Parts: sequence; C-alpha cells; structure tokens
Amino acid sequence: MLFRSLESATPEEKKVVDVKVCETLLLLGEVSLESENYEQAVTDITDCLAKRKVLHAEDSRRIAETHFDLGVALGHFNKFDEAIKSLESSIAVLKKRIANLKEKTESKDESKASDAFYTREAEITEIESLIPEIEEKIQDTKDMKDQDKEKTQESGFSGAAKSDAKPISSISVKRKAEGESTSPTKKAHVQNGN
Repeated sequence: MLFRSLESATPEEKKVVDVKVCETLLLLGEVSLESENYEQAVTDITDCLAKRKVLHAEDSRRIAETHFDLGVALGHFNKFDEAIKSLESSIAVLKKRIANLKEKTESKDESKASDAFYTREAEITEIESLIPEIEEKIQDTKDMKDQDKEKTQESGFSGAAKSDAKPISSISVKRKAEGESTSPTKKAHVQNGN
C-alpha cells in the first residue's frame, strides 16, 4: 500500500518519506551501538548518510551529524582509520556551514525555521563550540587505535609462549597408589602452609 502511494506521490511527499527513513536508519544505528552490534550500526548509519547526501545540501548539519555518528560506530567496530576520516568529514561540513553562514549563502535548516531566537551569529558560535568536541573525539579514536595495536602486539608475543603451555583442564592429577602412605613430615608441611 505504501509503495503504491509513493509511486503517485509528489517529489515533496517522497522527500518527507525519505527524511523519515533516514531518521529511522539513524535510530536503528544508535540501537545497534547500544547493543554492541557495531557492524549493523555501521551499515544503518552508512545507509542514512547516503540518503542524507541526496536529500540535503553539502553544508547541512544533518550530514555533519551523520558523519559524526558513523565515525563513532566505526571506532567501536575497530575501523579506526575510517572512523577518523568520517569524523574529519563532519568537521569539514561544519566548517563549510560556518563559511556559508558568514557569506549568508547557507542552506536552509528546517530545524531552525520555527526558532524565533535564531541568528546566524548564534549558529556560528554553536558550531564553533562543536568542532573542538569532534577534534577531541578524533584524538580519542587515535588513542583507541594505539591501544588496540598495543593489545594486538602483546597478544602476538605472549601467544607463542602460551601455546607451549597446557590448558588447565589437561593437567592430570597424580593419585596416591593403594597402600602408599603419606609421611608425617610432608603432612606437617602442608598443614603449616610450607
């Protein structure tokens, strides 16, 4: 039924549906992040980003937000280099928005349309305060990459030594043979903790 109605829908009606689909994909990505299903989060947020790039102007904060969310998901998925690129893309979109705001050529932000207190200067200030936070997230991602590399190297070195050791479950217990007695001195050492 929905598909039939979309076929006859106007471009504006289709855009409204696509915007809702993007919001749904982003929410699904957030749910996947919360449930530590990072691969699915990356897939959903990537799909959202692709749709938003078609629906919104290059300087849209929605695109910047999606790049940020994708960067976070990629970081959790241990795709650190891709995460850093996505976070840097978020900053690039925001810087483009600042430049367009200063030149008064910015795209329309639907979320700000009904805000009576909206000014370009206030948005510039708000965006400028977001950029250091994203830069901090980039540094956190680089630190996560370094920690992951160290962890991998440590497990690589200790893995060779550990492979020679027998797992605890395969260590046999020596049982006392019938008729064998325990010497009183051994028993005393065990009882004294020596």
